[in-house]
Amino acid sequence: MPSRLLGNGELLFCFILATIAGLGSFFVIPLYTEGDGAVYLSFYDEVSGLGIIEAYAYQVLAYSSAEPIHAVSTYLFSRFFSHEQYIGLTSFVTAFLFANCLLRLNYSKIFVVVFLLANSYMLVLYLPGERLKLAFILFLIGLSFFLRNKNNYGYVFVFLSILAHVQMSLFIICGLFYSLSPILSRVFIYGRVKFWVVGVSLALFLVALVLSDYVIEKVMAYYRSAYVYSSRAGISDILKPAVFLFLSLFTQLEKKTVLLSFLPLILAATVVSSDRITMVAYFLFLFFCSKGSIYTKLFLIVLSLYYFLKSISFIDNLLKYGTAFPDSTVIRG
Repeated sequence: MPSRLLGNGELLFCFILATIAGLGSFFVIPLYTEGDGAVYLSFYDEVSGLGIIEAYAYQVLAYSSAEPIHAVSTYLFSRFFSHEQYIGLTSFVTAFLFANCLLRLNYSKIFVVVFLLANSYMLVLYLPGERLKLAFILFLIGLSFFLRNKNNYGYVFVFLSILAHVQMSLFIICGLFYSLSPILSRVFIYGRVKFWVVGVSLALFLVALVLSDYVIEKVMAYYRSAYVYSSRAGISDILKPAVFLFLSLFTQLEKKTVLLSFLPLILAATVVSSDRITMVAYFLFLFFCSKGSIYTKLFLIVLSLYYFLKSISFIDNLLKYGTAFPDSTVIRG
């Protein structure tokens, strides 16, 4: 899916926004004294005195997190930067990559500003979601290669994003369903399937089998966090991604492609009640919105206002409680 290249003025625009996001994160992260912020700060301080193997082992044992990218990144940066500087730098990179990709997908600069600086999902990535932020950095680098039609490099970075956070597998599965939608539609509608599709499916099944214990542990953690600590869990967790599915259907002529792309999320929502699935559904919706329709601007305005209001609640909780999620007892990022 090749796209246009950005001019110098647009790159400067991305740089300025990324600088604001990075500096904002640098000055705000000290306020995060509870929840994920405190957990990651403690890990950052502990790792600075360990070797790389010990750092990874400590992450697995202390936080039940087997993704190696976070341990390696923390180990390397803790040698040279404070935790505040690390958060600011990674937020700068995240914001720059998001701005770059959104502009190349033909989003307006006004939307990019609002999205990067006044969206609750971006605040989660900038501040408490350290592992998820690293995963997004790798994923967005991969996406930028795809947008430049350099698919081989794209596949490498997208795969690495899973090693930073297992949640990125949801993006990849949705991407596979999107890419293979013409074939999958024949399978689901006409019952026809080619031999190589069976081979790829078996290969993915074997990979899932190897990672099954860790994935099951993560699924159960998300399940417990949603159903134990949320009174709204249940059918609403299916409706949340379904809303983005219906909105995406209004923006696209290829209805089957949209339905197949969202199918993994709807199925996952029946098993795992988690805001993470809604986040993936929102970003998938943004991808389809980039194709454009008469409804796109209206949907984007309404959703931007909604996530702006949620970002106010995020900051208010952070100032009051030292964490944006005072009712949560699990690591969200």
